[in-house]
Amino acid sequence: MARIDDDPLAAALRQSAGRPDHPRKVAVILASAAAATINPLAAVLLAAANSLHQYFSQTARAERLKAFFGLVVESLDRLNGRLDELECKVQSPGFLQALLTAVDESSTTLNEEKLRRFASVLGYALVKGGNQPDWDEAESYLRDVGRLTEADIQALRVLQEHGAEAWIECARLGKQYLENLFVHCFRLTGFGLAFSKEVSLVTQNGSPIFYGDDKSAYDGIDWRSLPEPLAFRLSSRGERLIKMLSADEASSIEGS
Repeated sequence: MARIDDDPLAAALRQSAGRPDHPRKVAVILASAAAATINPLAAVLLAAANSLHQYFSQTARAERLKAFFGLVVESLDRLNGRLDELECKVQSPGFLQALLTAVDESSTTLNEEKLRRFASVLGYALVKGGNQPDWDEAESYLRDVGRLTEADIQALRVLQEHGAEAWIECARLGKQYLENLFVHCFRLTGFGLAFSKEVSLVTQNGSPIFYGDDKSAYDGIDWRSLPEPLAFRLSSRGERLIKMLSADEASSIEGS
């Protein structure tokens, strides 16, 4: 009969007993140990648990925050932020609240691109937000960026490039591309970054009838296989987020 010392769950309980100040670590230890008693794939879970231990370590969090602040400084440099103008802004309670949000979001992500986006939003608000930036809105952008997927960001940029005609560009590629665009555009509307309206088309035998020069834009589209067309546009809020995330381009354009 196996000794209690051989029971991974019992061992995990003893290991976690001395860590009352690290609830996440305790949860990971217990969950992985419990899995080891019932699943042959426990070794995989234990390896993942070790990665999470490193992820939640103070050293790892400090490194992520160090990288974030470095990216903020880079953003301020690109936008030509002036020290005399920034000193007053960073003293405001609104900025400190936005900074806390940025720190919280940055310390819990492993995605380097998201770190860069958090830095871009904060830097843009500091430099381009006027004498009294809307820090509530900046904080909202920071939280949105933390929840937007890479595909959401891509859809945001497609709308920026093609506007209400974005659905046509995707329709040429086929049903799957158009449906993917719609899925992520609907997500963007939930964040207040885009809005939609139905496209009114005059049809004959399932195909639209066009007039004038616009007809060529629809060549090669298999209309019968597509969902009902919708025209999405960036909202003013979506346009502002694009500016924040494209700080380099925005800086060069506004400085010309």
